[in-house]
Amino acid sequence: MAPTPRTFEGMHSTIVIARPAPHVVLMTITGRDAGEHGDGPQRALDEELRTGPYALWIDARRTLGASVDVSNVWARDLPSSATR
Repeated sequence: MAPTPRTFEGMHSTIVIARPAPHVVLMTITGRDAGEHGDGPQRALDEELRTGPYALWIDARRTLGASVDVSNVWARDLPSSATR
């Protein structure tokens, strides 16, 4: 397991993935996620899953909006992660 929090900083957005409690993962998105982080956040979530199942909480209160392409990638990848 990688140390948390994991921070992905870009020009337009920041994504932080933390484990504030056992079996809880919090992903905080700030700014506009335009896909600049690549698959890094998804890989970080996959790494967290290796330590056991978790409830994923997403704090998007400071998000300006995700692009349709990015939203589609998250919608496609999150269900497959949930079944692993």
